[in-house]
Amino acid sequence: MKKILTLLFFLSLSAFALAESPFTLEDQCRETVVLKENGKPVWEYNYRMKELPSLTFGTRQRFCSAGWFHPVYGLNGELMTANIPETYHPNHHGIWTAFMNIFVREADGEITSYNTWMDHTDLKKEFIDWELKEATDDYYKFRVHNGWFRCRYGENPILPVPKENYVDETITVTTYKITENEEFGRHRVMEFEYTWAPTKYEVRFAGDKPGERAFCSFAFRFATLKDGLQPKIYNEKGLIEEDNMLCPCEWVDYVYQFGGKDKPATGVKIIPDAANPPSKDGWAIRHYGLVVAGWPGRDGTLLKPGESVTLKYRVIFHEKI
Repeated sequence: MKKILTLLFFLSLSAFALAESPFTLEDQCRETVVLKENGKPVWEYNYRMKELPSLTFGTRQRFCSAGWFHPVYGLNGELMTANIPETYHPNHHGIWTAFMNIFVREADGEITSYNTWMDHTDLKKEFIDWELKEATDDYYKFRVHNGWFRCRYGENPILPVPKENYVDETITVTTYKITENEEFGRHRVMEFEYTWAPTKYEVRFAGDKPGERAFCSFAFRFATLKDGLQPKIYNEKGLIEEDNMLCPCEWVDYVYQFGGKDKPATGVKIIPDAANPPSKDGWAIRHYGLVVAGWPGRDGTLLKPGESVTLKYRVIFHEKI
């Protein structure tokens, strides 16, 4: 019996060794980590507030809020995302979250609007701590705790110094290994979960202006507009032929030759969770390379301290079109 138990013990150790995760998370610099699968980069996550040297015009826009993914790589190593694009809105950062307005009822009762969609805002997202890092043979999962901080500026007029946390943010992201099935062919799934909770003051998350454009929150800026190539964008109703800032969608699939004109097109399908708070106002769809989920709607979403909202999205990078 003792020999059998010893054999089973070593067999279990062998099975554990065979199940070693293909994923590693490595420090790129103080602000950035890179996820690799079998030694090849999958994405970089910029988890701290980061100075962007390419923005050289000496304004507060040089410091981008934390919590964005770029570069994100496709199934064959092709670049999928754009950061600080030269054309159309240099405030875009790969896969990121931001709001055109966070209305805060301050201590004096006055309501202040912070446009976190733009980098020069005084309310910036900053890293607090890691809550989870988990690698398995099928996926890599992390959870990070951020805060949307009201910043002050000292001797350096463009360097934001986090002062007071207005909104707690928790991000959980699961990245699965590349697999294959009949529906998507070779594909990779990423699952995103965001939770926002005011810490001290009443907060309204909103779009451009109350009653107008709805989009904010979960956003993609794709690496497109090259070699004269044009994307095709689909939702459950079929091909979306024109830009639409209030497009009702159950899901969006952005298809493009990310690898170049000699490579086949691949797609990125973005699917909100059925349990997400409803938004009938639609998504922002721009063929130059922008897709933004519709929440929090035209009139925004009001949260008081002690309340929170959670949104989940499933993103599928796929070869089969």
